[in-house]
Formats: sequence, C-alpha cells, structure tokens
Amino acid sequence: MSTGSFPSPFGAPSINITTHDKTGTAVIHSTRKAKAIEYPTLGGVIHNLYATDRFPADLNNEVDIKRSEVNADSTTLVNLNGTVCRLVDLAPHNARMMHQTKSLDYGIVIKGKVFMDLEDGTSTLLEPGDIAVQRATLHSWRNARY
Repeated sequence: MSTGSFPSPFGAPSINITTHDKTGTAVIHSTRKAKAIEYPTLGGVIHNLYATDRFPADLNNEVDIKRSEVNADSTTLVNLNGTVCRLVDLAPHNARMMHQTKSLDYGIVIKGKVFMDLEDGTSTLLEPGDIAVQRATLHSWRNARY
C-alpha cells in the first residue's frame, strides 16, 4: 500500500483527541491530520482515524492514544477485540471486493452514493446520511458513480 495518489475529496481529515489535564478538566490532547493510504483492492483510499486493541479501551496514561498512533498506517481491516474508526473513500469505477470480516461495522455515507452488495445478490443503494450496520456478512462496496 502506498500513500495517497488517488485524489480524495475529503483531503486529510483532522483528528482531534481529547484527554483530561491534571485537574480533571477536559482538554485537547493532540490534533493530527489523517494520512491517506492507497488501498488498491478497494479501489480508493482509507484514512485510519483511531483504533484500539481492546474494548473497553485502556484510557489510563494515554495508552490507547499511543497504540492508535502506532497503528495509523495499518491496512488491517479488523482489530481483534478492539475498535477501528476509519474513513473509506471509494474511487469511481472501483473494483468490487467481496469480503467478510469477523467484526461489527457501521458504514455511514458522508458524500456521494454507494452500493452495498450482499452474498444473496441484493444490492442496496446508500445515500448521504444512510447507515449500514454490517454484521460479519459477506459483502462488497461500490461507488455508485460510474
């Protein structure tokens, strides 16, 4: 995988991570830009926004933040026993990749239209604001713009 030659309309999203200061007040720990990682089998790019290696996450001593920063360039689809927050940008005319992950995924369409294709042959069009709750089923995603 390489970093971002596909021009994403999202640019580089800012990731704003909060924490508590010594008095217990909520503050910004850090802000960073997400890196676009080219994902050829997807036909687009992914932005790994945040990940944990367990649930519930270990929020003590910023352990979760350190682990998430280490995994920012990962192309692993699932964190066993953990969580992943990722922005996926499907290129027009992307190749369909039927796949199944052992995870509970929430797909929220922000911009454009996406088809969710399932093993039984059904195709569901998702538009901005629509959500797919993908429960470890065999599926693929397609940008609806041909």
